[in-house]
Amino acid sequence: MARAAGVSIGGVRMQRARMLGAAVVSLCSASISVAGAQANVVRTQPVQLLFETVVPETPGGSGTAVRQLSQHRYLVAGYVAPAGQSTDGLLVWVDSGGSVVRQRRFGGDGNDYLWDAHELSDGGIVAIGSTTTGTRGDADVWMLRLDSAGSTLWERRFGTRDDERAWAMTLLRDGGFLLLGQSGARDHEDAFVVRTDAAGGEVWTKRIGGPGSDRALAMSVTPRGIAAAGMSTGSATSVVTPWAFELNLDGTLLWEQRYASLSGSTGQGIAPAVGGFLLTGYGTSPIDSVNQRLFVRLSASGAMVQASRIPTSGESRAMMSVPTPTGGHVALGAVSGERGWDVQLTGLSEAVAPTWQAMIPRAGDERGVHMIATPDGGWILTGNSTAAGAPAGAVLIIKWRR
Repeated sequence: MARAAGVSIGGVRMQRARMLGAAVVSLCSASISVAGAQANVVRTQPVQLLFETVVPETPGGSGTAVRQLSQHRYLVAGYVAPAGQSTDGLLVWVDSGGSVVRQRRFGGDGNDYLWDAHELSDGGIVAIGSTTTGTRGDADVWMLRLDSAGSTLWERRFGTRDDERAWAMTLLRDGGFLLLGQSGARDHEDAFVVRTDAAGGEVWTKRIGGPGSDRALAMSVTPRGIAAAGMSTGSATSVVTPWAFELNLDGTLLWEQRYASLSGSTGQGIAPAVGGFLLTGYGTSPIDSVNQRLFVRLSASGAMVQASRIPTSGESRAMMSVPTPTGGHVALGAVSGERGWDVQLTGLSEAVAPTWQAMIPRAGDERGVHMIATPDGGWILTGNSTAAGAPAGAVLIIKWRR
């Protein structure tokens, strides 16, 4: 179901695009720097919703990645999890106004998820995730290649006797792909990186991690390869800390950093920033037992330059960030309040100071998971929603602009 200005589709009344000025709630008055005591005033600013779509027939589902397609369309990867049934991977094609053009489920009798997808030069799609279909219960990395009509051309699996899952993917100049995920059991996991050729054939695989559990959840392309971020329990303690590393395209580890001073926090996203990277996540602190948004500025070699937590009255989580033309970032996440969870947006300066924030309030729970900037100056995000007659949850897509 798509909401847009003055539009009615299929008998469903669509609300007008609205400025959220009065409805956007200020969630905090300051961000506390982990590295120092300086506080930064956060301004509440309105955002305009261009469309809001709760995808029908996606029970228990969530969008996990959104990508720009040709002809002003968008692609959302995700999954559906109907009660009492196995989980299926999902792809949703959406037009420029937020209407669903096509959606397709993928999977078998196991639990199957899609976490990322990209359009290729021939109009086809490559998607990655994880599957337990046809296994003994352990998960394998799962890769799908579709043609421009959405039909499956081939599938590939990568894995061992452990659980392997892929969370993110990037396209390589030689036509191949680089997949990032995890491998291992619950008490010991490593980052799992797979490079393939254009046909999905394995070029190399690499596990990265220590004696504890290390999960890499997101990646950013660098001039030398990829930088990845996630969480680590290290070897001496079970307390989680943010974790990041850089890998070149031959699989050589260039650097690896665990941020012990930020114990109790996790890394969820990583994006290029001036002089290095911005790591995005959430966690607790010695003075606050509730999860709060965390933003960490890293040097080009992964050293922590500056970190900021932004306290709120409830729990808040930052899942990822997108660079802006001015050198700053816009972060996507969610915040809990009296009504439940709402999508939350945070503007950050080049120095990782929060400059503005907004919340998209609705009845029910809505969480933002992934977001990109669009060529027309807007932003599009995906996640999940329990609003709009979807109490079990459904895939959410929102396009907005400031």
